[in-house]
Amino acid sequence: MPPTPGTLRHVALDLSVDIRALLPRITAPTLVVGCAQDATVPVENSRDLHAAVVGSSYAEIDAGHVVFFEKEDEFVGTVTGFLGADVTAADLRVLVSA
Repeated sequence: MPPTPGTLRHVALDLSVDIRALLPRITAPTLVVGCAQDATVPVENSRDLHAAVVGSSYAEIDAGHVVFFEKEDEFVGTVTGFLGADVTAADLRVLVSA
């Protein structure tokens, strides 16, 4: 199935926006999740993002672009571990499936 015109516009916009100069301004606790098999967003991009956000945490999962469906338990465990005791795995499952 070929991409829709809307999808093509979305991709063109994504390729034209460069926010790298803003990344050092992030001060909130940040988790970057890279997906080793992602054909849409190369894992190197996630690694670069992690390197650019000072103090960020990084996790890499052997999955593709839709990691929360492909490896739900690993993804939820990774995010829950990052967030700590305030959020449960059940809470995240609700957010991911919304």
